[in-house]
Amino acid sequence: MFQYSKIDCLGKEGILVHHTNGNSFRCIPEHGAVLIDVQLNGQAILDAYQNQEELETNFYYKSALLAPFPNRLQDGKFTFEGKTYQFPINDTNTQNALHGFIYDKPFEIEEIHCLADEACISLVYHYNGHLSYYPFSFRMRVEYTIKSNHVFEVALEITNLETFPIPIGMGWHPYFKLSTSIVNDLKLQLPPLHQLEIDDRMLPTGELQLYSAFDMPKEIGLTKLDTGFKYEKEKGRIELFLQDQNYRLKYWQEAVPFDYIQLFIPDGRASIAIEPMSCAADAFNSNTQITTLAKGTSRLGKCGVLLTPN
Repeated sequence: MFQYSKIDCLGKEGILVHHTNGNSFRCIPEHGAVLIDVQLNGQAILDAYQNQEELETNFYYKSALLAPFPNRLQDGKFTFEGKTYQFPINDTNTQNALHGFIYDKPFEIEEIHCLADEACISLVYHYNGHLSYYPFSFRMRVEYTIKSNHVFEVALEITNLETFPIPIGMGWHPYFKLSTSIVNDLKLQLPPLHQLEIDDRMLPTGELQLYSAFDMPKEIGLTKLDTGFKYEKEKGRIELFLQDQNYRLKYWQEAVPFDYIQLFIPDGRASIAIEPMSCAADAFNSNTQITTLAKGTSRLGKCGVLLTPN
């Protein structure tokens, strides 16, 4: 039977959902509903914030929810319906805006269900359009579900609260690890993907190239990744696999609306980010990629992982 409790989590009030079989997760509602830990089969699979300083500085945006856009926005600017908006520059290396602004905002607990074979918690953030650089109100809802068969799922739903269409995108920024201490030793397998070519500011050039380096399971080794990809198909699931000597992790995301994915290995190479995105980097500035959401409508995206022993 799953149970939940309120706990201290890096100096803030957190939620723990756990089962006697070793499946559990922890999150902090008041700080972006961020996940601090996910364990399946008793094995931690997330490289998350380790202390209060990392949490407060949003270090590497670990497990952050991303909206109203994921990834980068060139110069922090975009134009919509003839008006230009300027986001703060929070990626000083490239002088771009990065990952929107909800990653540390307070979410409210909407409901919690704990059953014998699964548990879920839904949390919601209402944005009222008060920021001058994004004056469009929306609601972001996240649902975390954990199952007794060692599955963890994330559902993101974003809703336009305006009476007109708005530009909006969303994503999630988890870093995954297994029992090994470095990703070099992990085997990675990817589905057919097109790599987004980028310039020296990490922005897409518009060119796509078929990526086949990990068509078959292969050790990551010294491969460097901070790379965006587009799924070849318009429907179905994107599935990829990570494996070490003890475990195999299957990650999946629905290709609608998550037809983009970013892979990133940070300094230290202790984990790999696998980031579902509803649009590519700088989508607000691309006529072919800008994503608008009609008034009063929602967009729902799902992803998840399954951990099995070898």
